[in-house]
Amino acid sequence: MTPPRRRYPLRDLAGDAAYVSSVIDTIPGPVILIGHSYGGAAISLPATMVLVTASMYLVGTFGHDDNWTHFLPDMIIGGVGLGSLTAVNQAASLAFASQENACMSSATFGTLRQVGMATGIAGLGAVFSHVAQNKAESGLAAIPESDESAASAR
Repeated sequence: MTPPRRRYPLRDLAGDAAYVSSVIDTIPGPVILIGHSYGGAAISLPATMVLVTASMYLVGTFGHDDNWTHFLPDMIIGGVGLGSLTAVNQAASLAFASQENACMSSATFGTLRQVGMATGIAGLGAVFSHVAQNKAESGLAAIPESDESAASAR
């Protein structure tokens, strides 16, 4: 006897999330989805990507005359989106691992996540340091020397 064929076969997390998103797009009005385990991950992925996309849009609206508070909504929305995405990815890494390899899968995911965050912070720090140094040098060069400081330098 052959097992019954599934009506909605599982593909992969990205494919299933895209399928869920396409179904949601056909429904008019507000939609509430509830899922657990792998289904929860497939439902959550499109929502987290919307948050991350909204965060990136807000970064693009930053102008030269804006101050640091302009970034607050972006940081909050992006933080919620990336935090949720981390949970979805963790669930996906465990969903495809056998019970014997679940610990190794979880540890590998956690390690790679930490390495990615550290690399991102180091890269942003290097860029910020370079930009700050250039602005400081150009700002100091624009200050005219006073007659007293020129005389004391001689």
